Amino acid sequence: MKKYFLFIFLSFLTFSRTFGQYRDNLEPVTSFRPAGPRLIHILDVKVIGDKAYCCGYGGVSVFDITNISAPIQLGNYNLNNVANGTFYHRLAINGSIIYVTRRYGGIDIIDFSIESSPYCRGTYGYDDETSYETVFLTDSLLFAAVHNRGVEVIDISDPVNLLHKNFINVENAFAITGKDNYLYVANGKYGIVVVDVSNVLDPVIIKKVKTTSCAQFIDVWEDFIFVAAGASGVDIFDISEENKPVFLKNYPGLGFCPHLIVKNGKVYMAEWDVVEVVDVTDPLNPVSLAKEDTKTQSMGIYAKDDFVFVADWSAVRVYRYYDEPCPDIYPGRRFLSFGDIIPGKVEQLDITISNVGNENLVITDISSNEQSITVSLRILC
Repeated sequence: MKKYFLFIFLSFLTFSRTFGQYRDNLEPVTSFRPAGPRLIHILDVKVIGDKAYCCGYGGVSVFDITNISAPIQLGNYNLNNVANGTFYHRLAINGSIIYVTRRYGGIDIIDFSIESSPYCRGTYGYDDETSYETVFLTDSLLFAAVHNRGVEVIDISDPVNLLHKNFINVENAFAITGKDNYLYVANGKYGIVVVDVSNVLDPVIIKKVKTTSCAQFIDVWEDFIFVAAGASGVDIFDISEENKPVFLKNYPGLGFCPHLIVKNGKVYMAEWDVVEVVDVTDPLNPVSLAKEDTKTQSMGIYAKDDFVFVADWSAVRVYRYYDEPCPDIYPGRRFLSFGDIIPGKVEQLDITISNVGNENLVITDISSNEQSITVSLRILC
């Protein structure tokens, strides 16, 4: 079987830029992964100040990102001191304490007050049948998404001595966000659930709302919630009436979206093979601003200032986002797989190349570097 990697060279003239000034709206800056007893698969990343925290198979690590181009590892905690000893799925930061979920292993409480020597202050788990997926923190409470057990309410007034308060009986909790006295639960195939937690000892399920596909993750921005709906992309809901989410729009995205974060009117989407930035300042009309292929598989994403941090399975990858007028070419990845075909037979494949930037682009020529492949330009819109 022979594979051709088809590179298409585009000569173009923009209305206000020359070719030499062109750049991607998302440009790779650097990548980093822990050394020593290290993470072999990275699933989540968070940034607080000038520190980046990541977790996955192998533990949890902290990096100094004062110089974003050259992150420095400060510390790593691994329960078994081997590369694949500990599975950590998601993390949440409470000062110098980090809560990391281990699914059926519970929640580990890691003290990073001395960053070079982090240690575990304890492990919390209700029982061996409770699977901890993600957590959502408030001032004194931790809400844990525990799949078929629903949502567990945990008192963290003492951040290292967690105290069970209650279970909220929803069907299949994957993730949680909140606003005022309401929780919004990404409830897997059951959509989203709105819960009034004014009294955490007597929570009230207010409403259940369907999503276009399985609700994997959820975040809130102003009066809107954004649901990572797996193969369907992102569902957007209006919560100006907090107890009555109203479906506004589905943004389909490019791949399977297990995770997202919303900052300053932009949704940053981890879509396995792709990272995407979408303008949602008008939630009824989301606009793609930038897309970039990942190296392996993006499982988690975080944004701070002009930088996007992606937990990309094999490493944390950092991109810089340029929020200014600029064209941005995104070629769809396709392989031509010929196999044992009859000599002379013509194989045809359409490759869509999109301008996902926010400035117009005129393509004037197209060519291929492979002589046996001919290409023709067809403008779709």
